[in-house]
Amino acid sequence: MRETEKPLISICCITFNQERYIKKTIEGFLKQKITYPIEIIIHDDASTDNTVNIIKEFHKNYPTIIKPIFQTVNQYQLGKRGSYFAFKEANGKYIAFCEGDDYWIDQYKLQKQVDFLEANPDCTISGHRIILYYDAEQKFGDPFPSKYIPEISNINLFLSHNFIPSLSIVFRREIIENLPDIYFKVPFGDYILKVLCAEKGKIGFINQIMGVYRIHNKGVSQGNKMQFLKMRINNIEQISNYLNYRKDLKLLLLKNRIEKAFLLYEWGAKNRFKIYFQYILSNSASFMEIIYIGILIIKWKLFPYLKLVKKSIKNHTNIDLEI
Repeated sequence: MRETEKPLISICCITFNQERYIKKTIEGFLKQKITYPIEIIIHDDASTDNTVNIIKEFHKNYPTIIKPIFQTVNQYQLGKRGSYFAFKEANGKYIAFCEGDDYWIDQYKLQKQVDFLEANPDCTISGHRIILYYDAEQKFGDPFPSKYIPEISNINLFLSHNFIPSLSIVFRREIIENLPDIYFKVPFGDYILKVLCAEKGKIGFINQIMGVYRIHNKGVSQGNKMQFLKMRINNIEQISNYLNYRKDLKLLLLKNRIEKAFLLYEWGAKNRFKIYFQYILSNSASFMEIIYIGILIIKWKLFPYLKLVKKSIKNHTNIDLEI
């Protein structure tokens, strides 16, 4: 691990009240065996536990590598992304990302990913497989993604399968130099970042397990599930609008929207499903899109809603989305 030159790689980590995990996360950064110079930028969002002191201890031991950012007011509560504070301080050609409760387990992870990106200039982002860890049970789960991913793919495959774990990404810094407004508006900053990378180039993927993603809560209340789903709907709606210029992605984005609507139905929110479903229908401009929706409704055996599809073919109306 080299530290005397301008870094080629900036490792950006965000954390908040993760005193139980942050030590293992930082150790995973420091164990990287890499021929390129690096820096480690850690953004703490005004933690109230011992997280700050742990970061300070590491900074004392590695003052030229670790660059902490300590907030005194929680920025997330102000609607600001902690990752963006870290990204702004990054000096490397490449940025690696990992949250403060996940960790890397392959000492050559960064070397492999940066070598790949250097050899493939048309790729804007690289990811790899990870393994799940259930914190409450203290046991490992399945790898993700479970299936083989092509070494080089594109935004179409990503939007279909969302196969890039956030803790695995290494991307070109140029992606964040002129971020569009949507990055700051959508609920999920890591997802839109991956979309922006995939929009600008190809996706590289290494089918090796090189990191661990912690799952903390075994159960989620129905209310929290519904709130999370509403955020996902908000996310896909904004991304669909942003990528509206890409005609090759229209049906794929439409499928993503219908799938979110179907989750409303599955979780018993049938009235919300109907409202969102009608909204999607009313904003589907082409005959092909409406027919595609009808095919999905038949596939999912939601036959009572076929009449809405037939009505939409005859008459498009604009409906405000309020679910």
